[in-house]
Amino acid sequence: MSFDFETRQSRAPSTSSSRPPAFASPRHPWLLALACAAYTFTILLYQGLQGAPKAAFGGYPDESSHYISGLLVRDYLRSGFSMSPLRYAADYYIHVPFFAVGYWPPLFYTAEALWMILFGFSRPAVLVFIALIAAASATLLFACLRDEFGNLAAFGAGFLFLLSPIVLWGSGLVMTDLLVTLLSFAATLSLARYLDSARMWPMLAFSVLAAATILTKSSGAFLAIVPPLAVLVSHKLNLVRRFSFWVGPLVVAVLCAPWFLLTRGLITRGYEKYQKPGLMDTLGQLGLGLLVNLVWLAPLILIGAWRMFRGPRPMPGFAAVCLVQPAAVLVFLIMAPVGNESRYLTPALPVLMILAMYGIRALADVAPPARRTLVMAGLVVFFIGSFVALAAYRLDPVPADTLRPIANFVIERNYHSVLVPSDSEGPMIAEISEREMDRLAIFLVRPSKLLAQTDWNGLVYHAIYKTKEEAQALFDQLPLDGLVVRMNPPEDAAEHEILLRDMILAFPNRWHLVRSFGDTSSSAGYAVYEPVKLSELSQQDLADHLRNLLIQNLALLR
Repeated sequence: MSFDFETRQSRAPSTSSSRPPAFASPRHPWLLALACAAYTFTILLYQGLQGAPKAAFGGYPDESSHYISGLLVRDYLRSGFSMSPLRYAADYYIHVPFFAVGYWPPLFYTAEALWMILFGFSRPAVLVFIALIAAASATLLFACLRDEFGNLAAFGAGFLFLLSPIVLWGSGLVMTDLLVTLLSFAATLSLARYLDSARMWPMLAFSVLAAATILTKSSGAFLAIVPPLAVLVSHKLNLVRRFSFWVGPLVVAVLCAPWFLLTRGLITRGYEKYQKPGLMDTLGQLGLGLLVNLVWLAPLILIGAWRMFRGPRPMPGFAAVCLVQPAAVLVFLIMAPVGNESRYLTPALPVLMILAMYGIRALADVAPPARRTLVMAGLVVFFIGSFVALAAYRLDPVPADTLRPIANFVIERNYHSVLVPSDSEGPMIAEISEREMDRLAIFLVRPSKLLAQTDWNGLVYHAIYKTKEEAQALFDQLPLDGLVVRMNPPEDAAEHEILLRDMILAFPNRWHLVRSFGDTSSSAGYAVYEPVKLSELSQQDLADHLRNLLIQNLALLR
């Protein structure tokens, strides 16, 4: 079995051509549209089978914030730029206190907001947006490989990407990882073209796409490692002496610097007291993440990487970027001051699928020449079938959304201010905000901010009120229409949540039970209480109190 390109050159287009496969002539563009439609249908089908459109915004802790951040931008655009963005965001946070624009860059939320304006802001509508992003990545992979491997094999590669466990997981949530994957993959392919042509336009395309990736999520900065590594691997050091090579970092800096200068105080938020695992633990986590998501494709990826490395010289740009991009992702994750999760590996998956395809072709080369195409097609079909079986095996329907009935009840009661449950602040705020309403006309109060002071990760916690009497004195002053609480929180619940339950039980003449949801004798049940006597303070007084709490919490974060 040969692992070089020479035997392939006589029977198929070579990757050593001046134009990498990703940028071959767009023959039969209708195939791209058909592929994108098939990929989109696949993800929508999976979402439906999983029950993602009907799920709560609690599949991952960040999901609520990503959804509400899109709502913030959407509402600001719909307001006609009624005030400065910073002032609008500050006012919005007093009413809907669960977004993090500033900690996360704005591009995903801007795209999400535009989608919401056009197609609605319900959870199912936003999940269609996520499905299209995943499908676009698979379509780009198909377009990248079809001239080299044929339409069917390239189409199968797109399915292998979509059926990766981490892609399926991300496609059922409102998260940024898939957009980072799409933009960084497009940037990588643009860099491949630049390495072969040394022209300015491909480098400009790489620069803009790299900046867009970073403005989607800061982890997109791994792309800064790719150009120097690709130049070294391809032995094209002469590019470093060209002005066009240095245009890349200049354009990225110009596009990204304003945002990160504006939000420089938030960039490291959550890192200060975080203890990153040791090097060996980090490598173990990343290695396990790759094996779980690639399963039995992992050996083929190594074979494909070896085949590209042993290819013709000078090394084509396409081969160079395929070899270094996954390595850049891993190096960045090892160096980054955060814990590692499988989802952080998603940007490397399209390129790893390309390497796997070359590995599959290496196995097919063992067969006689007349049967190689058939053998390769059979291998691709086998791996697709295996991934489909794996996806079906891991298809865990999401639990029923127990928060949606509570959100509907809050809206029906026409509450102007409500304390959300301590254990699900973000999902509850997202559920209420998803309803068609004026989000600046309601106050959704977080007990973790009203009754305690915490830092970004909750590593620093201080309960402001220690006794039931102190807590009741606070609620006697605040004009809250309702409280949503768990009447049987677990023993490890936050101190303020247990205090809130004890306060209601200690002062039954101050609180009126309106409705219960679920079994309130368990930690999964919730109860809605209203004050027997409303506070004489106004909603503006409540807004001032919440604003002061926000200032105090920001001071704690410093």
